[in-house]
Amino acid sequence: MLIGFRLELVLQYYDPSVTMPYWNSGLDANMDTPANSILWTADYLGEMSGTVRTGICGGFQDVRGNAVIRNVGNAGSLFTSAEVRDVMRMPNINRLTEPSPYPTMESYHDDVHNYIGGSMGPIELAPWDCIFWLHHTFIDYLWEVWRYSHQYNTAYPHKNGLPAQLPDVPMKNMPVVQFLGRVPTNRDGYGVQLARKSFYQLSPTCSRQNTYCGSPDLQCRMGTNGAECAAVDRNFRARTQPLVDARRNGRVQMNFRNNHGKRRKRDTHVHHTTISHSYHITVNSQQITNIYLPQEREPCMGKPIQNNFIAGCASDVRKWAFIPIKVVHLRPQEAHFASQSDANAKNPSGYDMYDEHKYKGLKNVVKPGNPATYNDCIEDESGAFKVRLKSTGLSYFGTYTDYVFVDNRLPISSHIGYIAVEKPTANKPTEVMITASDACGRLCKPTCRKWENGNLYYVSCTGAIKVTAQSPLMYGNDFGEAVLSIWQFYGKFTPIERESNIYMEFFCDYSNEWIWKECYQKKN
Repeated sequence: MLIGFRLELVLQYYDPSVTMPYWNSGLDANMDTPANSILWTADYLGEMSGTVRTGICGGFQDVRGNAVIRNVGNAGSLFTSAEVRDVMRMPNINRLTEPSPYPTMESYHDDVHNYIGGSMGPIELAPWDCIFWLHHTFIDYLWEVWRYSHQYNTAYPHKNGLPAQLPDVPMKNMPVVQFLGRVPTNRDGYGVQLARKSFYQLSPTCSRQNTYCGSPDLQCRMGTNGAECAAVDRNFRARTQPLVDARRNGRVQMNFRNNHGKRRKRDTHVHHTTISHSYHITVNSQQITNIYLPQEREPCMGKPIQNNFIAGCASDVRKWAFIPIKVVHLRPQEAHFASQSDANAKNPSGYDMYDEHKYKGLKNVVKPGNPATYNDCIEDESGAFKVRLKSTGLSYFGTYTDYVFVDNRLPISSHIGYIAVEKPTANKPTEVMITASDACGRLCKPTCRKWENGNLYYVSCTGAIKVTAQSPLMYGNDFGEAVLSIWQFYGKFTPIERESNIYMEFFCDYSNEWIWKECYQKKN
């Protein structure tokens, strides 16, 4: 728990009639680019991508002894002020909790796990990244304030068909709580005894009149809902820190280090001697008129995804096989690109040359649906569009994620990616679920290979497959083998793609149909 004001003081200052911009939204989704938050630095939470080596979580290992990793920003989303307001307006506990056809506090909580990714993704590994505890403290904070604003109604809710959620069922994996003298039950979690043992610190606030949020690493942002405190952008702080130091101390010392590598003539060895020179200059604040620091270049569509290659109890890439997966993508209806041609003289800014509706032959066969869109949908003006791939072990514990890029401008485009699964053996086949979703969170339809009358087709399937060690192998024992299973090289000639070695394709057609029709029919 975060140590600070007693819960009673939080409740004393909380007014349910006040609009929610006075809430801090967890990990600063209120920033224009949350991944640029100062939280993802060595001063706070450490690396946002790859192994976490610095910050308060630096060097942490999971229960299996593997380094904690992250993939911040590749999926999911952070709590926004609008979502916090939505939680506070939920009328009762049944609306607040799962299962529900609507967003809940639990589903908003899940989005944060997915946003951080890496070790924070699987339930079994999440607690080993220290962000887990900070995130859940914030969730507990929202939960207590929701209960306060709803007059601490302790009548236990009931949801049919969920025996594990009955009031007198002991909480799973919980130790004996000393003041209760027993393992707590679900009813205890909904009561006030545990809450009275907790302490929470007030969320920082600001206003147009008082823009200081209590820390130089927080900034007051003015939005449509008023003033909100959010983390400082780490790139902005790097550029302005010398000015801040000069203002505070009257002068600033700037350190430099130049490395000059020297190699003798005709020296073919890779190794060469490096001579380093370190020096510094001190500048008085009166002398500073402008400081230029190169801005870090941010990738337009995220960074490579880091996978831990955990299968069972070990992390070993040699125990994984790589399956080629093809993604076929129809351009969604909401996409629009202003692209000129000879036919757009009357409306050059609104014409889209790539729109399939402008071509009789195309519009008769390319018919994307009209799916839901989401506020955090990531699209690029270039047309580059990310489709995420994920494998989830059914016969083993382990997940693997990656992505491919398709062209959102074109009526139809495709790309081949490679997804890893636990390598099968002669005695143990691998059962795995493979899914694909676009950068807006919309699922693509799984299809599997089928030969009919000597022709290769891909027909609807569940996405759950069994991978065996029997020939013909449709996977590679490593990433390189998987690539070579698809591409044939012929010396000076262009490599040729062998689609017959692809077992699964995902079709992103954005139709309004239920993806797994068989399940829907059985349900109804």
